[in-house]
Amino acid sequence: MLTDITNQFDHMIARVQNSELFTDPWPHMFITDIIKPDYYRKFCEFEIAEGMNKSQEEGRIQYTLDLTTFTESQVNYFNKKSNQLFHVIAEKFGLVFENEFVPQTTNFWLDTKDLLIDDIHIDAFKDTMFTLSGLIYLPKDMSQKQYGSKLYSYIGNNITEHAIKDEGTQHHHTALWDHVDQFELKRTLPFLPNCMFIAPNFDNTWHQAPTNIADGDVRKSCMFRWKV
Repeated sequence: MLTDITNQFDHMIARVQNSELFTDPWPHMFITDIIKPDYYRKFCEFEIAEGMNKSQEEGRIQYTLDLTTFTESQVNYFNKKSNQLFHVIAEKFGLVFENEFVPQTTNFWLDTKDLLIDDIHIDAFKDTMFTLSGLIYLPKDMSQKQYGSKLYSYIGNNITEHAIKDEGTQHHHTALWDHVDQFELKRTLPFLPNCMFIAPNFDNTWHQAPTNIADGDVRKSCMFRWKV
C-alpha cells in the first residue's frame, strides 16, 4: 500500500494546485479525482493490502499504514513526497511553514452503523498546535453520497459554555451535547468516489462524521493527517 500511495503524490499535488479553496462556512477544500482512476480500486481494497495494522476503537475499524514493514529508502521517499504535499496544501490556506518537515500518518477507516464518533468537533490534539486533515472518500459508486462530512458554524456567544477545551489543546474543540443548538449545520459534503475533504484545525472548523449509516452498509475512507 505504501508504494501505491507514493505513486499518487505527484498527481495529488497537481490536483491540489488546480483546485479551489472554499470559504463557506470556513476554509476547506473538496478535491475531485484525487487518485488516478487506475489506482482507485487499490485504495478501496485496503483491507487486503500488505503493511497494514488493524485495530478497532469507538465502533470504527482502522487499518494503519505500518512504516516499519518497509525499507528505509521506501519510507524516506514516502515521507519526502508526503511533506511536499503538506506544504502545497498549507499554501492554499495561506500558511507557510519554513524549514518544517511534516510527513503524514495514514489510516484507512471502515465505518458502520456502530460508529460512536458522532460529536461536532474540531480536529484538536494535545501533541500539536496545528493539524491538517485530508479525508479521501472511498465509496464504490455514487449510492453513498449522503454519508459525507457535515460542516457547521458556531452561532452562540459563549464558547466556554458550549464546548470543551482539554488541557494542552489550543482552543475549544468539542460541542457539548446540551448545546448543539449553538452550532448550525451549513452544508454536507457529498460522499462521492475519489474525492478528498481537507480541513485545518482553525478555531472555527466545526464538522461531524455521518450519523446516518444504514444497517449493513459500510463507509470506507482514508485519512491523511499532518501535525506540525
